[in-house]
Amino acid sequence: MSARARAFRAFLTCALGATLCLRVARSEPTSDTYRLAWTRGDGAGACPSEADLARAVETRLRRKPFADTAQRTIEGTVTHAGTSWHAELRVRDERGIVVGSRTLETTGDDCTTLAAETTLAVVLTIDPNAPLVEPSAAENGAATKPAASATVETPCPAAPVATACPKEAPPPPPSAPPECPACRTGKSHVAVALSAVGALGLLPKAAFGAELDAHYEFDGAEAALGLRALPGANTSDGHLGIGLGTASAAGCADVTAGSGVLALCAGAEAGYVTAVALNLTPVRPGNYPWFALAAGPRLVLPRGPLGFELGVQAIVPLTRQRFVVQAPETVGFQTSSLGGVLTLGIRAGPS
Repeated sequence: MSARARAFRAFLTCALGATLCLRVARSEPTSDTYRLAWTRGDGAGACPSEADLARAVETRLRRKPFADTAQRTIEGTVTHAGTSWHAELRVRDERGIVVGSRTLETTGDDCTTLAAETTLAVVLTIDPNAPLVEPSAAENGAATKPAASATVETPCPAAPVATACPKEAPPPPPSAPPECPACRTGKSHVAVALSAVGALGLLPKAAFGAELDAHYEFDGAEAALGLRALPGANTSDGHLGIGLGTASAAGCADVTAGSGVLALCAGAEAGYVTAVALNLTPVRPGNYPWFALAAGPRLVLPRGPLGFELGVQAIVPLTRQRFVVQAPETVGFQTSSLGGVLTLGIRAGPS
């Protein structure tokens, strides 16, 4: 039996009432008899008579299922209008109460299709386990086509037919998607980084120092404030020592980079250049103002409560004092027009 035929038989059986559903649940054939009451309405004279329908059902079941003394009744009516053929079937119990009903509708020039569907519906009402094929077709291995359309008027009762007609369980509620670690829209927090610094072009030679930064991160961007100290570096002749201390402010755009984040920053810094004469007296000893523009990327990896920070900055001084000493064959110092700062440190902040 094909899957379509089995599904149709179960659907039709449930549509005919609680008694039929119980039979499907037991999967046992029945030898009960019914009384048949079949009426042809207006325009349906070409449809089978009551006797014709009874013989067709008996042929399918290979026994006589109808008796005038039976306590239960299968009754039906058939009507015809235009090209539409309409049949209604009802099953009454011993008390005359309708326990199942079925509506069949077909279209065509004659009643052949509706007659076949009505016969099948009555057969399955009497024996839900009956084959869905004509006896002659069964011997040849060919199956008849099941009913084309149907309207169930009386559904299976819930309690008696729970085995045959189970209710579908409601689908489980959708689970919440996992939180995206990089999706932090609307969140803000503060992080602090302490870094070692290497600088070129800002002092007479390569210099090393320290930098402390505070970052306020929000919506894929951050604002940064920093303090940098570069201790004195001597000129090549040993007569001048130059140091640099700055405070900076920058704005950064954050880009997620794997498990870390890459911040593209630009800002400005200000501070003091300190000139110290070594074994000589400078022309103008003391502290001198320092102003510069700075820009460059910072990479934090991994992004979390504690990570490493690597930064590179280009420094463009806005003030370039020249320092000299009054002595023969001495070397003065002036800040380069373009310098660079490399930072490597540890950054702490919320994840």
